[in-house]
Amino acid sequence: MVSSHVAISKLIPDVAKYRTDHVHAKTAYKQALAKAKIKAMQEATTKSDQLPTMINAYAEIDPIVMAAKNKLDIAECFDTASSLQLAALEEKCLAIKKCMGTLETEMRLFAGE
Repeated sequence: MVSSHVAISKLIPDVAKYRTDHVHAKTAYKQALAKAKIKAMQEATTKSDQLPTMINAYAEIDPIVMAAKNKLDIAECFDTASSLQLAALEEKCLAIKKCMGTLETEMRLFAGE
């Protein structure tokens, strides 16, 4: 039981770090995308290039945006994995507590006989 609590206490800072990294990566991606959209609007020469769909398409294939999107995807994976690991440890602790409660109840019943 103690080892599970120790594992949780060691995992919480990692989860917080990965969550913060995910938020920062999302912000960086949104900023890169906004800059790329402005750049695409400024470089648009024809009517079709000025359509929002085309501007979004040009912005999405910008190398800086693609690199930011890759970093965002990686950060999201680490955030999700660490959150799931923490949830699994918390469920394990809860299961152990339930077992201990059951054992305690059984010991009291048998002690009374």
